[in-house]
Amino acid sequence: PRPSAALDVLDVAPLPPLLALHLAACGGKLPQALPAHAAVTATGLLYADRDVMIPAMDWPEGVHDRNAAGTLIAEGGIICSARATGPTFEAARAGVEQRLAAVRRLTGLAA
Repeated sequence: PRPSAALDVLDVAPLPPLLALHLAACGGKLPQALPAHAAVTATGLLYADRDVMIPAMDWPEGVHDRNAAGTLIAEGGIICSARATGPTFEAARAGVEQRLAAVRRLTGLAA
């Protein structure tokens, strides 16, 4: 995924979509206020630390931009992205790391 593709992390209910807010602002329309959002959402990318063939597997929940089974990912290539939500940044980031660790195990990249 392109880094800009990770902007979906900013589109979280009850907030309006970021692109819609941007387009409205370009038209001179700004909201009076935005609803509060109590949770934090984090996203992360898993890079291959060596060449890896994606096996047929059940991908963990919260993992996106998944490659098809049989795809060869070269060292340094992106295997997938992951997203998680929590009450704090630390909790959300831990959720992302858990998802990425599961993919490392499933693909044989875990040490």
